[in-house]
Amino acid sequence: MRYSYSSYRSLLVVNKRLTKNMFIEKAGVQKGKYAADMFSRMYDWIFSEANNVEEDYNLYYKVEYLSFKDFIRKKYCISNDSLKKILTLKEENENYTIIAFDELSTGYGEFIDFVFSDELHDRFINFLLMK
Repeated sequence: MRYSYSSYRSLLVVNKRLTKNMFIEKAGVQKGKYAADMFSRMYDWIFSEANNVEEDYNLYYKVEYLSFKDFIRKKYCISNDSLKKILTLKEENENYTIIAFDELSTGYGEFIDFVFSDELHDRFINFLLMK
């Protein structure tokens, strides 16, 4: 699930075990080809400057908020309905975590429209969850 909390900033639920090699292999592309390079850049686009929201909470914010749920709701101005969807998805698998990422951080803004289009959104999210 993707939740945009600001212009070009989003929360994503992802599988924390997903590595770049796994990401490229799961895409089914051949190493050394253009598609492998594109998926490598796509992985970097998401994960290179992403913050693990749970780690940030535990390291910096735990003393300020009543709970992790309260932290997410207030820090990211998320509706209760969206928050419930994110936390429900996260609870499906112990390897799922929530990351915050800047969609323009690496300069690959063209990926936004591609991976989060109506046609590819669910497929790409499942890809990040390793489903």
